[in-house]
Amino acid sequence: MPSKDEILDYLQLINTENIGPKTFLQLTKQFGSVRQAIEKLPPRYKLFSRKDAEKELDLAQHLNVKILIDCDPEFPQTLLNISDYPPVLYALGNTEFLNNNICLAIVGSRNASINGRKLSSKIAYDLTEQNILVVSGMARGIDGAAHKGAMYAHNQQGATVAVLGTGVDIPY
Repeated sequence: MPSKDEILDYLQLINTENIGPKTFLQLTKQFGSVRQAIEKLPPRYKLFSRKDAEKELDLAQHLNVKILIDCDPEFPQTLLNISDYPPVLYALGNTEFLNNNICLAIVGSRNASINGRKLSSKIAYDLTEQNILVVSGMARGIDGAAHKGAMYAHNQQGATVAVLGTGVDIPY
């Protein structure tokens, strides 16, 4: 389990202007650790303050949001196979589903037809009944129908994962 200081280091580096996942991972590899990358950060980067990182961590804790970093056992291990995976994830809910071996994304139009939504829901239901984790974006339309179908599986106890582009604290 990562320490509070480790999480704060990750929050500082990933929230630094002009540092996305790819640069984060390059700097970490170059300097050997996130802490070393922060300490030796080239001057062209304006480091996200420790105080602001602490505020972000406090807000997450207040909202019961888990901040998962790539060395956390709850972090989805399959993401580590992507060359520019996100080193920090914010999770709300049961994180044990994040490491399901078989996942399938169902995404589509927000303005989907009724038949499209019904089909999305049916496919998600059937997949979930076969223990395949349905992942989607939680938007209205196809995404929402997929989540709904998945949740109705397993006697209305089906699991599903929503991947949000905004944040768990920003309804979209």
